[in-house]
Amino acid sequence: MRILREPLVHFLIFGFAIFALSRIFAGSNATATGSGGEKTIIVTPEAMLKCGYVLDNLSPAELQQQINTYIREEVMVREARAQSLDTDDSTVRQALVTALERRLQYGAPDPAPPADSVLQDYLSQHATMFKTTDGKPPSLSNSNIHNAVLAAWNNDQRKAAIDAKYQELRQNYTVSVQMSATTKPAGAGKP
Repeated sequence: MRILREPLVHFLIFGFAIFALSRIFAGSNATATGSGGEKTIIVTPEAMLKCGYVLDNLSPAELQQQINTYIREEVMVREARAQSLDTDDSTVRQALVTALERRLQYGAPDPAPPADSVLQDYLSQHATMFKTTDGKPPSLSNSNIHNAVLAAWNNDQRKAAIDAKYQELRQNYTVSVQMSATTKPAGAGKP
């Protein structure tokens, strides 16, 4: 039994004992894992706000309803992820793209207000978007038209900023299109 005197054997036995005890005590903290991953849901105001819940001026019953809705959503999201529904679903993919675009859009500062000459040029190029009720050509002197043109111009600037960010991110990827010649869409290799 000389092997039992070896320090390596003592180290392995001691390490296994610590591992076994940590698993036992981890189970008593109500944190269990299984096919769905982490099974503990910690509800905090910060977590709920991050998911878009409004917690201001709620009665206790309304707050409890919000908490129950949050828990239901969290359980369903975790189970959907455990079943890999977040990887191969076109609706989920589009929702992720929309969420990233929204984050990019609202994370960037608003563009500086343009000069009226810039807005006038924009109005000239997009006159059909800004119809007037009297049938006359739109004019920036009309405050409603001015505000609508400014909003549309700002929206176009945000879209351009998102497209620029996409181009920046796209540089981090290598794309290999592997389709037969009959199914390959035109321009598939372009960024």
